[in-house]
Amino acid sequence: MKVTLKVSQNLHAGMTPYILGAVLGKRGEGALQAGFDVEDRFLRKAGLDVSGASQSDGAGGDAYFTPDFMVHYLMYLARQDAIFPSLLQALPVMGKDGTLWDIQAGSPAAGHVRAKTGTMGGADLLHHSLMITGKGMAGYIDRKDGRRLAFAAYIGMVDGDPETIMHQAGNVLGEIAGPRTTLQWSFEPRAQAEHILIEG
Repeated sequence: MKVTLKVSQNLHAGMTPYILGAVLGKRGEGALQAGFDVEDRFLRKAGLDVSGASQSDGAGGDAYFTPDFMVHYLMYLARQDAIFPSLLQALPVMGKDGTLWDIQAGSPAAGHVRAKTGTMGGADLLHHSLMITGKGMAGYIDRKDGRRLAFAAYIGMVDGDPETIMHQAGNVLGEIAGPRTTLQWSFEPRAQAEHILIEG
């Protein structure tokens, strides 16, 4: 899990539904579909609204999740005492390591945001640039008062210099997440997460 999340290792992520299908779904041929059937049952049993999710691969190239779905999924995981500490340690830490090592490194949020990033895009030959069709960041924010928030923020259709646009887009998402480490909320945990979605 740590290799997949910390450095965004797509080979490991891409193999996950096949492994689920082969091991838990007990299928050789058709293991990919069997893996997603296992995932679907898991998500429904967790009480999540799967209408906010669509997925056909493990690495994210053909996967779509609403911010609302993602935040509720993260909140569900945070309640799983047996696995959550390992998950939290596996996530990149903003300004410190993994895919977030150079994002908002000088921000007060550095070291207090743990999140997975994901990016989709391609060459824009017309403008000699790179078009990011989608970039997301989802994870947890540890506030100074000891509370932990779940968040998900997405941006898309950003065009720019291939050498800088990926970092710029990452910093934009970092700007969205960062200030939440010091804000004071009076909402219950569920409302806190949803409020970030609306404002962010």
